[in-house]
Amino acid sequence: MMLLQVMKRIMNNNVYTNSYIKSLRFYISLLPVLIAIILFFCSSSMALNVTNLEILLDRDYFPEVKKRITDANSSIRMIMFEASYYKKHKNSPSNQLIDALIDAKKRGLKVEIILDVRQKNDRNTERNIDTAKRLKTAGVDVLIDTEKTTTHSKLLIIDEKMVIIGSTNWTYNALTSNHESNVVFDSKEAALELLEFFEKIKKTAKNI
Repeated sequence: MMLLQVMKRIMNNNVYTNSYIKSLRFYISLLPVLIAIILFFCSSSMALNVTNLEILLDRDYFPEVKKRITDANSSIRMIMFEASYYKKHKNSPSNQLIDALIDAKKRGLKVEIILDVRQKNDRNTERNIDTAKRLKTAGVDVLIDTEKTTTHSKLLIIDEKMVIIGSTNWTYNALTSNHESNVVFDSKEAALELLEFFEKIKKTAKNI
């Protein structure tokens, strides 16, 4: 608006042309500074403060996630597309992770889980329901999502500051033979946003 006013005055009054040209040059000279300030505040508001970032590839995932669950102090929230408990293979990796969640609940931590189910009883739905029942029997707060939407996320939020997110389901193949990629990091800002995401899904989820 200031630039437009200067231009109009220049056109309407030639007497003050020189002074207005100086004003125009001054405002133009300020543009780079103003743009830099705008970009700074935009980037600052969008950036997340992330520390202790680690990449977990393939077989790195299981031992590291089990340790993070075991070392958790206050809370664990998890959204998982598929979490399979194998009754005939008690010591399988996914069984150990599921039992680690149960142990965390026994230690007094807040543990909340959301698992995916579908409209038809496919293998994924059956395994998740079996796992949900096991967790629920142990006192863990577990919900299943609405059948109308596939919850494909593989996410853990620990102590409201640590995030583990990537491609790995809690299944035998995912934990022992698939190529998988994940990251784990500390970020209260990211954890807060993902907790809001968790609560959003939770509103439409239901008990088994």
